[in-house]
Amino acid sequence: DPEQYFRRLQDAVGGPPAAVRRGRRDEQDGSGGEPAIYLVVEKILGGDERLRRTWPVHGTTGYEFANLVNGLFVAARNRSAMDHIYTWFLTRRPDHGELLHRCKKLIMKTALASELNVLAHQLDTISESNRHFRDFTLTNLREALTEVIACFPIYRTYVTRDGAAPEDLACVKQAVAAARSRSRAEDLSVFDYVRAVLTQEFTDPGDENPAGPAPDNPEPALQPSAAPAFKEAARRFTMKFQQYTAPVMAKGMEDTSFYIYNRLLSLNEVGGEPEKFGRSLDEFHRLNQERLALWPYAMLNTSTHDSKRGEDVRARINVLSEIPDPWREKLRSWSRINRSRRTRGAETSRPDRNDEYALYQTLVGSLPLDAREPAALEAYRLRVEAASIKAVREAKVHSSWITPNPAYEQALSRFLDQILRNPADNPFWEDFFPFAERLAHFGMLNSVAQTLLKLTVPGVPDLYQGNEIWRYCLVDPDNRRPVDFDRRRQLLDQVRTRDGEGEADRAQRSAELVHTMEDGRLKLYVTWKTLRFRRRDPDLFRTGSYQPLVVKGARKEHVCAFARGQGERTILVIVPRFFATLLGFEHDPRTWNASAWEDTRVELPRDLSGKSFGNIFTGRVIEANRENSGWLLSGVLKHFPVALLASV
Repeated sequence: DPEQYFRRLQDAVGGPPAAVRRGRRDEQDGSGGEPAIYLVVEKILGGDERLRRTWPVHGTTGYEFANLVNGLFVAARNRSAMDHIYTWFLTRRPDHGELLHRCKKLIMKTALASELNVLAHQLDTISESNRHFRDFTLTNLREALTEVIACFPIYRTYVTRDGAAPEDLACVKQAVAAARSRSRAEDLSVFDYVRAVLTQEFTDPGDENPAGPAPDNPEPALQPSAAPAFKEAARRFTMKFQQYTAPVMAKGMEDTSFYIYNRLLSLNEVGGEPEKFGRSLDEFHRLNQERLALWPYAMLNTSTHDSKRGEDVRARINVLSEIPDPWREKLRSWSRINRSRRTRGAETSRPDRNDEYALYQTLVGSLPLDAREPAALEAYRLRVEAASIKAVREAKVHSSWITPNPAYEQALSRFLDQILRNPADNPFWEDFFPFAERLAHFGMLNSVAQTLLKLTVPGVPDLYQGNEIWRYCLVDPDNRRPVDFDRRRQLLDQVRTRDGEGEADRAQRSAELVHTMEDGRLKLYVTWKTLRFRRRDPDLFRTGSYQPLVVKGARKEHVCAFARGQGERTILVIVPRFFATLLGFEHDPRTWNASAWEDTRVELPRDLSGKSFGNIFTGRVIEANRENSGWLLSGVLKHFPVALLASV
């Protein structure tokens, strides 16, 4: 019971028992104020799930934000094209929903089989207490449980001894209905029984129907003498059941299906939904407003120790969603060049087409900027090899941790070695490197844009170690390598020194960071300047209002803009997206081309007309004209790819 744990924890340090949100009386229990200690929960929210508002915490650790902001840079309009490319390369059409269902069943059959048996026996024992349920065999119950858990839409429910919340009931009923529709069992009433136990919804003992539940009233009736004991046993079962669905989901999705469904690897992230291809501006703004209203101190992360890929790797891979045609042509070329490097097996080549597809995404997403140096390339090859072998073992298709397949893993290692060896005389490398290098620069702009959003939307931004500059990490343990903090201190000293040289040439100096973006100072500069600004006006970022800004013009879908205000103080945040289609993939993004915005302008609220705003990155001051015609982005973003403007 997490809620009770959080209450006891807050009580232990002197906090109000259920006080959560600032200046608001909680509708659930009438308390107000804030928790005594800052407390966030590592909770993965699935689908439309929301954090329980009765929990005395400040929010989650931010997995939902990481996936929200990442999805903002995935071009949803190209979903069909990317589906076709993946299907073409694999010669089959994958379905993540069906795949996840199979993977969860696999986990229940193998790694978590004993726990499932315990649940089935417990449910069987409960059924013996009522004559209407005694005919269900242990096999019937185990199969029904397996199907219900495989269809469970979220990690777990939070049913307590006091009963189930409406969202818990809805989740259980959804899972049971889906399981019932999938089942091939002759007697489907077993699902009515499972649902009744999990929801604790039974007819009153006095209303018992000797014939069992009627079709239009599926809640089973209880014998009066058995009702109290039955309900208590059902509660105990439900508490144990919901502790089982979470690891099944985690192992089935995060540790299995995420390594098989490879359409766009940047979406295969903890708390993510690979089938959700891109997030809209409206959704992004709506969820930011919701966070401000309900969880203003929730953590915002973009990388953690559990990330499958670092934020900068995902930012690169997201660029592929913008350029489906060039991506397909490169896949065709690379697959042809590397055909002879695959090991032929009796039934399939090694690596198979799916693993090869994932490998190319891994390479374009994580190739080091110094990969032309032999020592750096060899170190990188070893990192990718370790991550790739882990991926095939987690996928459990050709190999696994329990029964490794040395032949397949060795073939994968040979393939990787051959495509990355001898760059000077390697057709694949000659074709791959220019594409990966160009894509990397667009990925850097994605990362900078994502960073500014994390630092300015409602919530508490979290920076995972080393991500102050570019850090192209793969799955653990790769993302836990030592961080070169000395290098980061040196770069920060350079940034501070240049920033302290006065306002006269600040715009030109900031533009130089774009021209030399490979060294990481661009991301560091945006992070440092924004954090310094936050420190000067913490209340604006803690509780300041959040208002989406209207953008008009030919490129309006390419920009996310909003205002935050506190009293007389206002900031405007303007962040582009889809840089590759904005500038053209053939264009070198290091030579920033503001004219690409054409007639696109951001409109300002009327109460801001006549005010002046200073861009903290470039030092330029812009006035909001009284006619409220807005600002052309070709002017606001003339020297720098993102803007944070503060009222002056």
